[in-house]
Amino acid sequence: MCDICYLPENREAYAIEPVHIEFLTFSENRFHDRSQFQKENDDHWREIKLQP
Repeated sequence: MCDICYLPENREAYAIEPVHIEFLTFSENRFHDRSQFQKENDDHWREIKLQP
């Protein structure tokens, strides 16, 4: 088993807890907005701009 997922008692599926999420927003002028959110130790999310 991994540290970020656990097997529920009914054992029919895995529940996954995300540690980072990335969003991409397209723009007509080709300057797309890429943002990543990383989970910190205290369960807060930190935003990191990847583009532009």
